[in-house]
Amino acid sequence: MRRANTQAFGRQFGITALELALAIGVIASFAAFLLIGLLRAEEMGERTAVQMTIMNFRSALRLRMAHYIISGQEAEIPKLVGANPAGWMQPPPGYLGEFKGVKASDMKQGTWYFDGDRRELVYSPRLDSALDPSSGGRPALRWRVQGGTSTGMVRGINLVATEQVSWFGAPMR
Repeated sequence: MRRANTQAFGRQFGITALELALAIGVIASFAAFLLIGLLRAEEMGERTAVQMTIMNFRSALRLRMAHYIISGQEAEIPKLVGANPAGWMQPPPGYLGEFKGVKASDMKQGTWYFDGDRRELVYSPRLDSALDPSSGGRPALRWRVQGGTSTGMVRGINLVATEQVSWFGAPMR
């Protein structure tokens, strides 16, 4: 009767240290690509959340204007220019309040605040690897309620971006 042998044709079964190192290297490479993809997806999600928040602020502005028009208070509409949009609806998650004399670089990343000096709503992104600001330094996204005037009346009031910033190649408006 033949005995089972760990050798067949002069070769041992099992893996060598080189094969193990190669397998670990391949797995580590896949993990790195997966992590990069997850971080990109997370940043795209943050961008989408910011866009949705701005859309909600714009809707709140339109509702406020409609309220003034329906109630015969058109004279109040010009007061909306430069106002804090967070006062028109429930503030977004991470909203810190209104501040004066503060720089965006001093604020915690992933937070909203109203810059009382510049009369702008500001978001300091948590993830900004795909953000291309027009100015140097840590990027901050800024919006202001602006309106064009015509014969003393405010026309075309809207929440507009005050700095041109591109995130994933698309402008933040």
